[in-house]
Amino acid sequence: MSDSMALVRGIVTGCEIMNPDTFCLLIAVWEILVGMSLLFYHQKFLQWVDRFSNEKVKVRVFLLGWVVIGVLALSKNMQPAWDLPGVMSLLAWLTTVKCGLMMISPYGLISFSLSLLKKANRWVGVFVLAIGGLLIYSFLALQS
Repeated sequence: MSDSMALVRGIVTGCEIMNPDTFCLLIAVWEILVGMSLLFYHQKFLQWVDRFSNEKVKVRVFLLGWVVIGVLALSKNMQPAWDLPGVMSLLAWLTTVKCGLMMISPYGLISFSLSLLKKANRWVGVFVLAIGGLLIYSFLALQS
């Protein structure tokens, strides 16, 4: 009984849940997947996003997942700063706030983003892949 109480006490009192490097890796993988889809399957990806964005429940669950990931990342470090963990904290704040606001009214921002992506060529995927690569580099730097 005391072991389970200690576990609950550790969870409730705010033990670290997600390190900045884990958050960095999650965002990097996401950016790489989106970047590759935009680069190699531009039209199919945009059609999929358009279909997916019409399903309100799925969109809100997806956004809630990113809010949870952002909050978990902020549980370790809530203070943005100019060092790498601080930048990851800022990224976690931006992710949490953006996805939280999008949960309230997701369709305006999604339709705006889709209109921008439809006007852009597939090379925007290279830019997104570069961001993913930079985040992988940041992940490796945080590991050392």
